[in-house]
Amino acid sequence: MKSLQSFVNWGAAWCRASVNNSMRGSRSLRCGLYFEPLHLEDVMNVIERERPIGAIVQLGGQTPLHLAGPLARAGVRILGTPVDAIDCAEDRERFGAVLADLALPHPPNGVARSVAAARSVAHTIGYPVLVRPSYVLGGRAMEIVYEESALDRYMEQATRVSPDHPVLVDRFLEGAVEVDCDAVFDGHELYVGGASIASSKGRSRSIAMRSSTATSSTSEECWSTSRRPGSTRATPPAPCPR
Repeated sequence: MKSLQSFVNWGAAWCRASVNNSMRGSRSLRCGLYFEPLHLEDVMNVIERERPIGAIVQLGGQTPLHLAGPLARAGVRILGTPVDAIDCAEDRERFGAVLADLALPHPPNGVARSVAAARSVAHTIGYPVLVRPSYVLGGRAMEIVYEESALDRYMEQATRVSPDHPVLVDRFLEGAVEVDCDAVFDGHELYVGGASIASSKGRSRSIAMRSSTATSSTSEECWSTSRRPGSTRATPPAPCPR
């Protein structure tokens, strides 16, 4: 909602493709709504009808992120985070390379595309291991594995969830504390909207940061924008705090 308000303030017309009617009651922000399955063909139908200057895929969940590459290959301009950066964050192997390049500490890990490769990684780093495929959000298909037979079963399922990308096999840190942050960065300024802290024992709490802790929508959607006729604004708005 904050992003849509920024488009309105900028003087941009927008349309949104979504699988649900979560915009109900937000009449002041409505411009163009399409309730369609978020498949490439359906989204391209909207693109061809509206002819936008570009599409935003980063604010609506995992499904639009999957569409970023196909949309770009179809000639659609992806606004915001570029496709290569999305892939670098989502692909476990590429993200691991970023951590190594920046010398950021992380648990011992490896990537695998087969049962045999996963066994090899787990044998090297030791059980228990945390296994998770690429291109998933919210912990989907993530599992703590304590033995080889469970790892075999997991790998058979994980390769079906994300067949074109590797599975990350991490050493699971017993008693560790995990901190998740929601942030927006425009290349110059970083806005941290909130953070949550969780332990491996299941206890968690949230911390408010900066000026807003609005949560992102759980709906999956893909937005496209175009300049409103008569608008004289030449630059986009500063990122709004979440």
